[in-house]
Amino acid sequence: MALNEDDHRLFVVTRRPPLVIVLIRIPQRGCESPVGGSADDVYFDVERKRIYVLGGEGFYQRDPTD
Repeated sequence: MALNEDDHRLFVVTRRPPLVIVLIRIPQRGCESPVGGSADDVYFDVERKRIYVLGGEGFYQRDPTD
């Protein structure tokens, strides 16, 4: 999981199916986006407003709610 404190978003990455899920208010789901391969970890870059999902395919996904 990764947290965007400024915009009050929690990013959760799942393995099956491989998705990044954005929670805007627990337990409300904001949106979800597919990610490549199986994810091992996730980071949020505050400066660039990017979500980095580390996994087999080295895929990153920009904040889909931005």
